[in-house]
Amino acid sequence: MGQPRATGEPGAPVPISGTAPRTAPAVVPGAVPLQVHPARRPCEGLACCPAAEAAALVEAMAPAGGVRHVAVPAGLPVLWSWSADGGHVEASERVRRALRLPPGARVDLGVVRRLVHPDDRVRFDDLVLALAGAADSAQGTVRFVVPGGVRVLHAWAATRVRDGAVVGAFGGLLDVTGAGPQLDVLLSGLGGLHAAEELTGVGLWEWDPVAGELLWTAPMYGLLGVEPGALRPTVERWHDAVHPQDRALARRLDVEAPGREGSRLETLRVTGADGVLRYVRCWSRAVPGPDGVRVSGAAVEVSRQVRDQVRLERLSATDAVTGLLNRQGLVERLRHVLAGGCGEVALILLDLDHFKVVNDTLGHHIGDALLVEVARRLGDLLPPGTVTARMGGDEFAVLAGPGIDRAALYALVTSIVAALRGPYRLPGSVGSLSCPASAGVTSRGDRTVGPEELLAEADLALYQAKDNGRGRFVVFDDPLRARARARHLAERTLRSALAEQRLVLHHQPVVDLTTGRPVGAEALVRIRADGSVAAGAGGAGRLLPPEEFIDVAEDTGLIVELDCWVMERALEHLAACVARAGGPDGVPWLAVNVSPRSMDQPGVISRLLDGLQSYGLPPRLLKVELTERSFLGQGPVGESALRALLRSGVPVGIDDFGTGYSALAYLQRFDLDFMKIDRSFVAAVGAPERGRADAVVTAIVDLAHAHGMEVTAEGIEHPWQAARLREIGCDLAQGYHFGRPTSQDAVPPAGGR
Repeated sequence: MGQPRATGEPGAPVPISGTAPRTAPAVVPGAVPLQVHPARRPCEGLACCPAAEAAALVEAMAPAGGVRHVAVPAGLPVLWSWSADGGHVEASERVRRALRLPPGARVDLGVVRRLVHPDDRVRFDDLVLALAGAADSAQGTVRFVVPGGVRVLHAWAATRVRDGAVVGAFGGLLDVTGAGPQLDVLLSGLGGLHAAEELTGVGLWEWDPVAGELLWTAPMYGLLGVEPGALRPTVERWHDAVHPQDRALARRLDVEAPGREGSRLETLRVTGADGVLRYVRCWSRAVPGPDGVRVSGAAVEVSRQVRDQVRLERLSATDAVTGLLNRQGLVERLRHVLAGGCGEVALILLDLDHFKVVNDTLGHHIGDALLVEVARRLGDLLPPGTVTARMGGDEFAVLAGPGIDRAALYALVTSIVAALRGPYRLPGSVGSLSCPASAGVTSRGDRTVGPEELLAEADLALYQAKDNGRGRFVVFDDPLRARARARHLAERTLRSALAEQRLVLHHQPVVDLTTGRPVGAEALVRIRADGSVAAGAGGAGRLLPPEEFIDVAEDTGLIVELDCWVMERALEHLAACVARAGGPDGVPWLAVNVSPRSMDQPGVISRLLDGLQSYGLPPRLLKVELTERSFLGQGPVGESALRALLRSGVPVGIDDFGTGYSALAYLQRFDLDFMKIDRSFVAAVGAPERGRADAVVTAIVDLAHAHGMEVTAEGIEHPWQAARLREIGCDLAQGYHFGRPTSQDAVPPAGGR
């Protein structure tokens, strides 16, 4: 490499003083020639950032003064420091990784020079000699031979001068391996330290606690909103510019640093002389030296990143349809309010009772308009300080308080339910809509609770309100809490029973009322307790009846796995009965219950029909009982499964007919085979004073027979019930009068034998 060209222009490259001409080394492809700048020292005497962990500056920002995690822009050079006294080099971890230096090993210029590519050692020596000759700064591109290959690093350096003598240098490295022809574009015109600062926006500083002297580079002035050299840097002036709430953090970075090991990273809010509030990411470290401990550091403005992050967080916490907080925003606000401990806090969860019907029949654009109107009504109704959120779908939340009392809370939720009950007249819809709301209410009281617990309580109260008839509210209380615990225990018990194969199948006989002989049975699942709390008074081995877990299975979706298990066992039992009887003739049928969820689950019914075929069983031996809910709001998967069952020849019927979801239209749509009358109607049949019950059951039997359906009465416990049902014309019956559910092994393999 030839000698740099000398010019009379300030700041232009000049020949390296005190060095003889050298033979030009091989040029690195795209390399920038060594550039040296004469002494122009606005920060003379500055020794900055020994072992500066630049990686720490680019890692995620820690919260400070309400600031969330924000990434500092990448591209920051990795830093090093060299002391002329002993030639020791202190390098950041990133420098050590770039040069593949062993952790903790002592490094001097000789160690570094041995890593330089032989063709580039002259270039490296020029860089060192330039700095030793009191040049203000220098830079150049050098190849290093390290384990794994050759790395091309662009180095920049600035000298540290005391009393006119060079006592060391500091600088950084940019890994430009692979930049090739683009290197000139990337790095041409960089002017040593000044260019590195412009590239990264990082200001460097050093504070001498003994002398009370603070030195810093030009970007530090910019953080204070003034031109370089406009003021004398002092720690006091810096602290005055820092936000009062952040001054303790600032003191940890400088005045408290000498008594602390390691480095520290903080985010400060700084208001400059220009009145602009800036967010500044600061790093510092105490460095022992021959003249005592000095504190070195770096600072970079991250205002744009902070504001972008705040804007993103605000958007991420906002519902796009209504402009209210979303679930994430509500949870964060609730967590903040609960942490404040400022009096009573209440949470109201709202659910629009018929929103799905509006969406499905009128379209999502009308559904969205309805949500916006609900948000508007809540905004008009609620007192100042109340927080409203859309939790998703048709669910809203209201956070009331702090300091709301019970009477005010009841009045508030009553007015909310009343306001949402009124008719809705929406653009694009004909006439008015009705979409009342149910509400669940809970409050903190004198407890220590978190957002998740309050949300769970309000959710349970909401579901209770819907079970109670909708369009009303329920307040979470101790009985609800007890039921919630019981449901949680039931779910845990069911999950463990499925995993550990502790399910048991019992059969309850079904008899022909005319002959009194068993013709079939219903398969009923039980759980064998495992000795835990769920076992109850009976302890391990007690059989848990369906009432203790079926509802939970429905709510959690575990009912699908449960149904599949029952189907498999039922098919195995029928196959064993056919084998023992020498054929299917005379083998009683077996009925299984299939939930609406299982009907809507793709593959469940096809799996059942495949099982019938693989066992070679006639379809008539297996009956499928469906609740009326299975026919209401049935999706395409459920309807397709039902029609597949009917085509297969498997008898399909309605279980628990008349229990609140009657929709007689399905009797016209589907050719069903049987109907089971719910025990609540059967209980009063045959009693002298309950003639009305006889009339209802008679009507149901006549309705079923008119549609060609066989009728079974459930829950028969007394002989007079059986006699009266026989007179009415009921075909089949089951109940304790004829036999309790028993182990499948106790059921006779053929009727009458």
